[in-house]
Amino acid sequence: MKSPISYVPKIIVAPDSFKGVLKAPEAALAIADGVRKGLRKIFPDREYRIETIPVADGGEGTAEVLAKACGALPVEVETLSPLLKPIKASYHFLPNEGDESSRAFIDLAAAAGLPLVPPPRRNPLDTSTFGTGILIADAIRRGARDIIIGAGGSATVDGGAGALQALGATFTDTEGTLMTEPLRGCDLERIAGINTIPGFMRDISITIATDVTAPLTGPTGAAMVFAPQKGASREETIYLDAALGKFAHTLQQCGFADVASLSGSGAAGGFAAGMAAVAGAILRPGALMVLDAVGMAYRLQGASLMITGEGCADGQTLMEKAPFAAMRMARESRMPVLLLAGRIKEKERLMDAGFTDVIDINEGHDSGEDSLDPDIARRRLEAAAFNAVRRLFQTRNA
Repeated sequence: MKSPISYVPKIIVAPDSFKGVLKAPEAALAIADGVRKGLRKIFPDREYRIETIPVADGGEGTAEVLAKACGALPVEVETLSPLLKPIKASYHFLPNEGDESSRAFIDLAAAAGLPLVPPPRRNPLDTSTFGTGILIADAIRRGARDIIIGAGGSATVDGGAGALQALGATFTDTEGTLMTEPLRGCDLERIAGINTIPGFMRDISITIATDVTAPLTGPTGAAMVFAPQKGASREETIYLDAALGKFAHTLQQCGFADVASLSGSGAAGGFAAGMAAVAGAILRPGALMVLDAVGMAYRLQGASLMITGEGCADGQTLMEKAPFAAMRMARESRMPVLLLAGRIKEKERLMDAGFTDVIDINEGHDSGEDSLDPDIARRRLEAAAFNAVRRLFQTRNA
C-alpha cells in the first residue's frame, strides 16, 4: 500500500522563534527554503504546497504573531529597559472596528526582556517591569480597551510590581513610606502596602499569554526555576522565592485575590501574578491563543507533514510550549511532525511525547558562538530541513 505522504499535497512549517537568534517568521522562511529544495530533489515533477505559519506561546514574538493575524500595526514608544535605562520599544495597536474594542498586543520582553540586559549585568534583583507598564499605559491612552501581553522572555522577578507602579498603583514599605522609585526584584520584600491602580483600569480587559504553567513560588515557581536563567545565584534565588511569597501574602492582606497557586502565575518572574491580582488580568496558555488566532486547525486540513522548531528543545517544550501544542494538533490528523532545534536535551522524552523526529540543526557543526549568528543559524536551519525532508520522504517511499 502506498504511503499517504507520497503525493506531497501540503506541508506546514510552523516554528517558534530561535530565541535571541531568529524570529519565528525568519525561522519559517529558512525551513521552507530547505523543504522546497529537498522536495525538488525527490519529487521533481510533482506539485506541492508549503505554508509558513510562525507560532509563539507567550514568549518572544507572541505580540507580532497575534498582530499579524489581525492586521495590527506597530507603535514605537520611549520607555525604560529592565535596568531602568531609556530605550525605545514597540507594541502593536489595532483601532476599533465596528463593535470590536481597540486592541493592543504587547510583548513583555520588548521592554523587560533578557536580551536587553548585558550578560555581566544580569540579575533579577536589579531589574524591573516598569518599562512594560509604560507600554501598557501608552496603549490605554491611545484607546486600547483589550490588551494582550505575551509574558515570556523576561529578565525580571519583580512580581509585576514595577509594571503596576507605572500604571498608577502605589506601594508603601514596612515603615509606611511611599515607595517612589521604580520597583525591582530587590524591593519586593519591603512592600507592606498596595493601593489599587486608578479606576479607569476597570474598563480595561487584560489577557496575559503565559508560556509556562508554573505557580508563583515553590520548587517549580517563578524564582526557583527561572531566576538562575536570569543571572541569580543560588542564594539570590532562594531570597527571591521568599520575597515573592511575602508579596503574595501582602496582596491578600491588602484585599486582592490569592494568586500564589494560580497556574501560570509564575510567568515572567511573577508578572502574571501581580497583574492578575491587582489589574484583574486573565491568564491563558499562549500557545493555544496563537494557534487559534492563526487558524491552525483549519490550515492543517489536507496537510501531510508539519515541521516546527525552537531554539532549545527539552523537557520544558512539553509544558505547553508552541512546538508541543502545534504537534499535538497535527497528530490528531496522524501526520508526522519534525522538531528542529538549536540545542536538544531529553530527545527520547520528546520523541515519546509524539514528535516523529527531533533534529539538532548544529549536528556536525561547532555549536558555540557562531551558532548564535543569524546568518549561520539560517543556513543550518535550511540544511537541516533539506536533509530531514529527504530522509523522511525517501524512507516512506522506499
